[in-house]
Amino acid sequence: MKKLKPKLMALILFFTISWINPVFAQLEGFESITAEELKFHLRFLAADEFRGRDTPSQELKIVSRYIALTAEKYGLKPLMPNGSYLQEIPLEITNFSQTKSYIGFTTGISQQKFFSLRPSAPGED
Repeated sequence: MKKLKPKLMALILFFTISWINPVFAQLEGFESITAEELKFHLRFLAADEFRGRDTPSQELKIVSRYIALTAEKYGLKPLMPNGSYLQEIPLEITNFSQTKSYIGFTTGISQQKFFSLRPSAPGED
């Protein structure tokens, strides 16, 4: 039983150190962020020149690239399988007719329209 105690203590010590080390690393990273640095990034990302960053848009691509480069600069590891910081998401863009489009619910052969997307004419509420 006495020989088991040092092994058990070593195992407990190993798991304690394994758990504490990432916590200290996170605290160190958190404490390294200054208010001035954060203000710089926020002022850049909120700039009017990005025009609200519609999806998709060239402005969104610029912001995404900026965030990815900043993550790389800070030593964050990319999470995507291809080693990228960016996640590609397929997007289908369609147009709709304001006069013919509506939001509704369809089951089988019945259809219920909730409202039309057509702008109402003056006095037509």
